[in-house]
Amino acid sequence: MKNKTLILIVICFITVTFTKAQLQINAGFVPGNRTLSASLEKNILFNATTRYTVTQSGVQAYTSGQLSTFFDGAMLVQYSQSVVTPSNNLVITIQGLPYCHTQIGAWVGFSTRYWPAKSFKIEGYNEWSGANTWVTLADVNNNVESQYVCQVVPGEYTKLRFTFREGAADAVPVNTLGLSELFFIHPEAAQAYDGLLVKANGSGNVGIGTSVIPSGCKLAVAGKIIAEEVVVQLQNTWWPDYVFEPDYNLMPLQKVEQFVKTNKHLPGIPSATEVKKDGLSMGEMQNKLLQKIEELTLYMIEQGKTINQQSAKIKELEEKLR
Repeated sequence: MKNKTLILIVICFITVTFTKAQLQINAGFVPGNRTLSASLEKNILFNATTRYTVTQSGVQAYTSGQLSTFFDGAMLVQYSQSVVTPSNNLVITIQGLPYCHTQIGAWVGFSTRYWPAKSFKIEGYNEWSGANTWVTLADVNNNVESQYVCQVVPGEYTKLRFTFREGAADAVPVNTLGLSELFFIHPEAAQAYDGLLVKANGSGNVGIGTSVIPSGCKLAVAGKIIAEEVVVQLQNTWWPDYVFEPDYNLMPLQKVEQFVKTNKHLPGIPSATEVKKDGLSMGEMQNKLLQKIEELTLYMIEQGKTINQQSAKIKELEEKLR
């Protein structure tokens, strides 16, 4: 009986301690820089530089390439190339966010690893019920934390404005600013893992399922693609109607035969080894195949003429023999 009573006391003590620990956590708590990725699947700002309009005003502290990394979820810190001071603010504005009310559960903030902003202000442009006004979501001085998160005042925010008024006092040089991510955790406006399966770099190149986008590729897909229609816009390739020009140098069939016997593929068409190594360009290959079809048409026309001539000669001989 004593043992059972002791067990019940221990369970009650653990329950009370756990409940007390829960109560100490803020209702709007979101994990910081090193664990924030657990909540970023609802970050509406993923790939903001390609989905929305992102501008930098005031001091030009970051390049466009650095700016895009603030929205990729990678948490890699970028340090400003110019100092940020009360007389030289850095303002990053994101425009074109979807019209979607935050309800009471949305958070906004930034993260870094070192040299966080000492002073900053975060604002949202609220269009709910025709308000059309900038709302101050956070206004902080003497900050020393490497991440900042605050719960958003309910509204419908189509723009965000991050004004960094002063860099880190312990930075080298003083007032240099470190930033790794800007985020707007908006559960009703972002699908889970929105943007995580799609990788976009600073040049606007996009990869789906690929961790690395091959050089020179605007879109890289690791897997099959199905579509109702694909339109290829040829930029630097001439459509092969030049085959029908009078001065086109059509290879004689005898030379075609010799080439095929030697190389085991058609002239002007890549070999199986080349395709395996370099892949296949859809637009270029369509061009080359049409060229071969047009050349084949010319061969058939010539053969048709030859057959007609031979038929005429045979008919002439038959008439003479009668």
